[in-house]
Amino acid sequence: MRSFLLAGVIALSPVSMAHADVPRCDPVLEGAKFLEGKDKDYTARHAEHVRAVCTAHDTSANRWSGLLSDLHVDATGMIAAANAKNWNGVADRLDHAAPLLEQLTAQAKADTAQPHPASEPVDFRLKGFVELATDGYRQRLVSAGLAPPASLRAGLSDLSRALRANGTGPLAGTAYVLVMDLSGNADDLAAILADEAARNERHKQEGLNTALNDVKMERENPTTMTGYWSGMGQRLGRWTALFEWMLIAAFVGSIFAYRSKRPRIA
Repeated sequence: MRSFLLAGVIALSPVSMAHADVPRCDPVLEGAKFLEGKDKDYTARHAEHVRAVCTAHDTSANRWSGLLSDLHVDATGMIAAANAKNWNGVADRLDHAAPLLEQLTAQAKADTAQPHPASEPVDFRLKGFVELATDGYRQRLVSAGLAPPASLRAGLSDLSRALRANGTGPLAGTAYVLVMDLSGNADDLAAILADEAARNERHKQEGLNTALNDVKMERENPTTMTGYWSGMGQRLGRWTALFEWMLIAAFVGSIFAYRSKRPRIA
């Protein structure tokens, strides 16, 4: 009966055990958003653009991925322990998960203090996660027969003690669902925050691209004295190949003239 109840609680969990790491930036897909030109300067900017955006994305993702991976290991361990009716083992996994969940909550609270565009879902999702971690979890604990806790850490400690004193399938299911509720929502939140970091960096890089293109256009087609003098070498460089061919042609012509012993033109 206990195993049946545990299986039912886990089956009804709003967060699936199927878990993938926080998605990483794909340089190929990012590069397609910034088309590469034939000019060597443009090619260099293309590479720098992709590198900067992917670094911003993955740096944000890395803030969450380690914690989330550990939490999913704990959740998997809870299932194995519960199936063996090892309630102390479930409690051990819960005790390990508790400080990790606190770290996730602290990170989310810190991110809510940062500005986020109103058009993006980041702020809404952050506040939703903080609400779940600071108040929403209480209903699950009360439904499991525990007193309303003063904090998330206190509630998880109460649940751990209950598992060790009188473990049951429903209590183990509550522990599992709490961990997966929070870590599963954090999975989605981490992906959204990483996308936002990439988007912000992409806008920055696009601004740099525009500024550099403006400078280049001014050098090629100057409208000011500064642009005229700074682009002098670049404009002359366009004729370098022609000058080289003219020099080679003159050299070859002089050789033929010498060998044919043609009279020099006075």
